[in-house]
Amino acid sequence: MTHWQNLRVQDYFPHEYPFLLIDKVLYVEENRAVAVKNVTRSEPWFTGHFPNNPIFPGVLLLEAMAQTGRFLDSLHKAVLNPRLARIENVKFHQVVRPGDTVVMEAERIAHSGALYKFKTIAKVDDTMVAHATFWVYSPDAMEMEDCLNTSYAGMEVFSL
Repeated sequence: MTHWQNLRVQDYFPHEYPFLLIDKVLYVEENRAVAVKNVTRSEPWFTGHFPNNPIFPGVLLLEAMAQTGRFLDSLHKAVLNPRLARIENVKFHQVVRPGDTVVMEAERIAHSGALYKFKTIAKVDDTMVAHATFWVYSPDAMEMEDCLNTSYAGMEVFSL
């Protein structure tokens, strides 16, 4: 079993910079995961969003929150071809800017077969900046050991 303190985030996603939006996993338990995104001025979206008033795009904040939910699924399985089925109750409370450290918490609130639902909150300095509820459908999962011997040409290991 992979211990959460030794997690290498990049091992659980096919994403690379700039779309791997989690920098570190702080905590994982059965139905709860906490991760961090450090927002830096060097990220490419700040050249156009907005040059004189940089704001981290809300859609990317949602993506980072959804990526945190990956750690609610078995870390022994590669989640293949998941589909974001629904986002509910989205609310942005405050803008996120370069220099902010966003702490995201995901909590599984329902699970049935290949469908699971989790709610997330994102905070900067203990102030909530956003919350949302995600539904994810993950029809395929493989034991991590089997994944090492499988070709993934044209397949996404995990994307939301």
